[in-house]
Amino acid sequence: MNNSIAGESLGKDGKPVFAFVTIDKLILPSVEQIRSDISAVLPDGSHIDKIEVDNDGATFSVNGYEVIVTDMKFPIPWKDLEGPCASSWIWPEATTVLKKHKSHLVVVLTGKNGTHLERNVLLTKLLSAMTTSFSGTGTYWGHGNVVLSPELIHEMAAAASVEEPPVLLWVNFHRFKSSNNALSLVTEGLEYFDCMNIEIIDSEQSAEKILDLAIGLAYICLRGDRITDGDTVGFDNDGNMKIPTKHVPSVRDNTTMVIRVGL
Repeated sequence: MNNSIAGESLGKDGKPVFAFVTIDKLILPSVEQIRSDISAVLPDGSHIDKIEVDNDGATFSVNGYEVIVTDMKFPIPWKDLEGPCASSWIWPEATTVLKKHKSHLVVVLTGKNGTHLERNVLLTKLLSAMTTSFSGTGTYWGHGNVVLSPELIHEMAAAASVEEPPVLLWVNFHRFKSSNNALSLVTEGLEYFDCMNIEIIDSEQSAEKILDLAIGLAYICLRGDRITDGDTVGFDNDGNMKIPTKHVPSVRDNTTMVIRVGL
């Protein structure tokens, strides 16, 4: 699903939030299995109720939210997954695994309590649980065009919180080389959380340094801190801030403003 649609049509102002689980075959879990898998990812004292399983998936409530898990009966179009799979540096096998999936589940969380960030943290944990319950082969976070293996979603969801947002699940970090062989990086997915995306263009720094800085800045933005036009980020050897930033039109879309980092 196009992440701009996901960000604008759903997920804001208490509207539903959603993500996807890829499957090879719909194998319906028991009510007990779903309860166990949800309980495993949520804090003690969470209220899990009204679990129902039918031929299309399952429904349940969690802490005042309603959740619908629906088998769409067809795979996610490869044109939507091909790019995210090819660029997934944390899951090199993504293309091999996801190109074979036969169908996908939509996991939808509805409820107006909580912030947009809180709802997506809960969705992330339930996405992990449903990957277990329905024997998922992977997950697709369409708002940032990110694909993850079951092992990665379990690991990231377990640590996810409002204070520790799962950056690598929610944000795609696209890296590429320019014609002069300099490195560039642009993010995708921060806009879904009302944050500006980050761009580092034609840098002579190492790929590792560029990625580390971008991940750190994305983390700061998701936690609610704003990087204003002209702020400096990062530290030099004396502990002083040294890397300038500015708000400029994106290299991908000149109608969208981004945080450009002069690394």
